Amino acid sequence: MFLSSILQSFLSISQTLYFIFLLYIAQINIKTDAMKNIFLLVGILMLSITSCQKETDDLVESNAIQSNSIEKKSSEVENFRKAINEMNQPKYHPTKEYTEKYGSELSPERKQILLEPAKELIYSTGIDERALQNEANGDINIILNKAFEIYISQTSKK
Repeated sequence: MFLSSILQSFLSISQTLYFIFLLYIAQINIKTDAMKNIFLLVGILMLSITSCQKETDDLVESNAIQSNSIEKKSSEVENFRKAINEMNQPKYHPTKEYTEKYGSELSPERKQILLEPAKELIYSTGIDERALQNEANGDINIILNKAFEIYISQTSKK
């Protein structure tokens, strides 16, 4: 931010100098066409350098904003991945009786491990808490399914 303000002040100073330069050229009596062409070329170069510098600054600032959002999203994706790894530890594996009764459905304990990172992942996409509550109606399975969809789409892009 500080660097950006310094560059903007530099650009305004250089543009001011450019206009002073043009006024100077208009007032002096340049005797040869070659000198006029050289001064004109220098003026055009000064203008193009300042305009290109401004475009570069805008591009750098835009890239910084995008990289911050990517880093934020990747941290939520990473947290969800860690929760999946935690859930898959042997101490959380379902018992044989649970598997016979419920099949491959996640146990409530395993769902709770995934729930908070899943919500964070969903919120990172721009969905707010109220919209998620309206969509899921308190059903943890819907929240987890939505989080897994986001997780798969985010990790398959890489």
